[in-house]
Amino acid sequence: MESMPQNPNDTTSPGAGYRLVGRFLEACDCNAICPCWVDEVPDDDECTGLFVWDITAGEALGHDVAGLRVASVSFHQGRRRGSRQNVVLLVDERAADHQRDALVDVFTGRSGGPLAGLAEMLGALVAQRSAKIDLTWDGESATVDIEGAVATASTPKLGPSGRATTLVDPPVADVFGTPAVVGVSDRFRVELPELEASIDVTGRSANVGWFSYTG
Repeated sequence: MESMPQNPNDTTSPGAGYRLVGRFLEACDCNAICPCWVDEVPDDDECTGLFVWDITAGEALGHDVAGLRVASVSFHQGRRRGSRQNVVLLVDERAADHQRDALVDVFTGRSGGPLAGLAEMLGALVAQRSAKIDLTWDGESATVDIEGAVATASTPKLGPSGRATTLVDPPVADVFGTPAVVGVSDRFRVELPELEASIDVTGRSANVGWFSYTG
């Protein structure tokens, strides 16, 4: 796995139920920027989305989980908060049983802390399983493929200065992370029978950034 530079937002501390640092990729079928980031109603009043956590350092419930990845594929209607999402949680196939169990607890919000918001948004965990999560970083761009069933790539939107456009401290920053580099997907594909989702679109919202959680 490609080594990542130090996260300037790292505020983790020892002795917590979990402390996790890494990078994220978030994509969905909304046009950029997905309204969920600012707690507004998504395009067409519904959103099928992907969130991938690439953990570069940290522990979950006493277990070292550095180098592992977790992906959540979800569907909801209306605003994200209070929407009661249907979720498929995919955990890195390289995780041992104890690591996988800990990551499921953390990334369903059961372990509390800043990720408790995931439990508040969860309507139904329709599936949880191991998967091969291929993720490649190229600066502020990212590409992910999960066993051909879920795939996307993010290219950052540049401002007039040539710098990437960023979204700082949005309403969902506690769960998602901040800042987020605003981007567009060259493709967003989801084919998951468990979620009853079949999507293959281009030019939609796709963002990357850092996360740092202590709970």
